[in-house]
Amino acid sequence: MENDKSIIDINIKIQDEIDSGISLDKKLKIISISVLLGIIFRYFYNGDSIGISELIFASLFIIACIYSVKDKVNLKSRFSNFILLFIFIMCLNFCIYNNNLIRLFNFILVPIAISAYIITIRYENVDFMRISSVRYIMNRLLNSSFSNMKKIFSFSKQAVKNDKTKVNNDNIKSVLIGIVVSIPLLIIVISLLASADMMFDYYIRNLKDAYEFIIERVNLADITGDIIVVLFFSMYFFGYIWSLKYECEEYKIKDDYKWINPVTILTVLCLLCGIYLLFSIVQSSYLYGGNKHVLPSGYSYSRYARHGFFELLTVALINFSILIFNMKNVKITSDKINKTLNVFYTILLVFTGNMLFSSNYKLTIYERALGFTRLRIYVHIFLFTLSIVLIYGLIKIWKKNFNVFKFSLISIMIIYMVVNCVNIDKIIVNKNIKRYNETGRLDKKYIRNLSYDAIDAIKQNEYKLDTKLVEEYIKEEKEYLQESYDHWYEYNYYKSKFLHTNI
Repeated sequence: MENDKSIIDINIKIQDEIDSGISLDKKLKIISISVLLGIIFRYFYNGDSIGISELIFASLFIIACIYSVKDKVNLKSRFSNFILLFIFIMCLNFCIYNNNLIRLFNFILVPIAISAYIITIRYENVDFMRISSVRYIMNRLLNSSFSNMKKIFSFSKQAVKNDKTKVNNDNIKSVLIGIVVSIPLLIIVISLLASADMMFDYYIRNLKDAYEFIIERVNLADITGDIIVVLFFSMYFFGYIWSLKYECEEYKIKDDYKWINPVTILTVLCLLCGIYLLFSIVQSSYLYGGNKHVLPSGYSYSRYARHGFFELLTVALINFSILIFNMKNVKITSDKINKTLNVFYTILLVFTGNMLFSSNYKLTIYERALGFTRLRIYVHIFLFTLSIVLIYGLIKIWKKNFNVFKFSLISIMIIYMVVNCVNIDKIIVNKNIKRYNETGRLDKKYIRNLSYDAIDAIKQNEYKLDTKLVEEYIKEEKEYLQESYDHWYEYNYYKSKFLHTNI
C-alpha cells in the first residue's frame, strides 16, 4: 500500500511539473475548447433523436484532442486509421439508419473507439494487439478524465490572478460597496423622476413589463439544469483532453503462473469429448438425416430441429472458456504432454464448430417455421463471428506465437462495420415476403414495428402487406415525425425519406 502511495505521489509531482511548464495562454485555450464542447454537447444531446449530430460532435472532439497535443501525435499509424474508419462508419449509421439496437451499441462503442484512436496516435508505447489495452482505454475514459477535471478551476483561478488581468482587490470591494449603497438611493431617485415626468414613467413601466414577461417565459429549472450539464461535461472534456499532456503509464504484465496438472485436464477433456461424440452421432442421425429416422413418441421433426439452438450456443461458449483457461494455466511437463493436449484442444474445437454449425442449422429451420426477426439475424452474425474466432483458436493451438486477440479484434470490427452498413430491416421484410410467397404466412404486425429503414421494402410489397394497413402506418408515423423530427442536427436519411413517401 505504501509503495502504491509513493507511486501516486511521484505521478502527481510529475504532472504538477508538466502543468507549471505549460503557458497560461495554452491552458485558457483548452478551457475555452472544453466549454465550447460542453455547450455543443448539450445542444446536440438534449433528448432529441441522434442524427448527423453524432458525426459532427465526434469529429469536433477528435480535432480538439489532436490540437491539444499536436506536436506529440502520429497520424500515420495504419491501425489508428482503421479505428478512425470504424468510428466514421458507426457515426454515419446515425445519419442513415434507425435500428435501435445497433444505435444503442454504437452510442456505447463510439466514445470507446474514439478513446482507442486518441491513445494509438498519442502513445506509441501502447500495444493495442493485447487484451490488456482495454485497461488503457477505460483508465483514460474514467480515472484520468475525472482526476483532471478539477484542474479547470485552478487554471481559471490562475488566470484571474495573472498580472495582465489582475485587478486590485480593494478597488473591487469599494465598487461593490458603492453598488450596494446606491441601490436604495437609485430606487428613491427613479421614483421621484417617474412622478415628475410622464414619459420617463412610461418607459420605466415598459422595462418592468418586459422583465415580468421574461421571468414568466424563462424556465429557471431548465436553465439551471442546462448550466449543470454544460459545466459537468465541460469539466469532463477538459479532464480528458488535459490528461493527454501526460505520458501513458505502462502496465506491467505479470508472468503467467501455470498451476494446473495436465493429467487432470486431460481427464476432463476426455470425458467432455466422449459426451460430445455421442451427442454429435445422435444429432447427425436425426437433425441432418431428417425424416429418415423415427423420432421418439411426442416429437415432430420440425419441433426437434427448432429446439435448443441457444443451448448449443451456450455450450460452445463454455468450450471456448475452457480452452482459454487451460492454455493459460496448465503446466506443460513434456513435449508429449503438450502434443496430447493440443490434440484434445483441437478435438474440442472441432466439436464446438459442429455445435455452432448445428445451432445455425436449427435457427434456419426455426426461421422457415416462424419467420425472420432482428434477433435471429443477429444470432446468425454472432455464430459466424464465433466461427472466425474458432479458426483463429485452432491456429493458436499449433502456433503459440499467433496473436489471437489481434486477428479476432480486427475481424470483429470488420464484421461490425459491415453490419452498420447493411439495412437489416429491409432484409427482414424481403426475406419474410419471400417466405410468404412460399408458405402464405406473414407476421404483418412485426413488420409494422420495424424502423423507418424498411420503408422501401414495405412500399414495394404493400399489396401483400395490405395496402390499407400500410397507408395507415405511414400516415401515423408521418404525423409523429412531423412533430418530433424538427432540428437540423437530427438529420437521418431514412427519416427524411419516410417523410417524403407518398401514401
